[in-house]
Amino acid sequence: MADQFLRIIEARSDEELGHASEMIFGFLKWNSQRLADGWPAEAFEVQERVRDDIVNLRKRATEQSWTVFIARLGDELAGCVVLRPIDRTLCELKRLFVVPHLQRAGLGRALCQRALESARENGFRRITLDTADVQFEALSLFEDLGFRPSAPHRDYGPEVSKRVVFMAKDLA
Repeated sequence: MADQFLRIIEARSDEELGHASEMIFGFLKWNSQRLADGWPAEAFEVQERVRDDIVNLRKRATEQSWTVFIARLGDELAGCVVLRPIDRTLCELKRLFVVPHLQRAGLGRALCQRALESARENGFRRITLDTADVQFEALSLFEDLGFRPSAPHRDYGPEVSKRVVFMAKDLA
């Protein structure tokens, strides 16, 4: 891997957004294996929301100002992350995913750092996220990046919310 060049770009073209959709579908598949154990059925309704985001990614990026980043390691698609504006000062980090065989190589951190940089450049003062309580690697990464537990920024329903960790970070 040392001889491969990491590039993180903002996905803008249909092709690039298609690559991001591929990554997010990969996340869904990978994540549903983790969620299968002990998660309430309502969690799979949340998965349907993710599928809707994928199908409508171009629309979300253009009409709702989502910023989508994709990472390539050499010629290989390596991962993605999305920034979603909530209001003028608050945004959300979403859909972080690194392909399984490249995980633990710093790509998730690089994607998050690029997203944080973009959030600051765009005037956001705070960034929020949520992740499943079984996403141990992600939770550790987010803590290392300065995210701390926060109040929920969305309602997943009582059963799912018990298993979701909400975090936020001040960007100022």
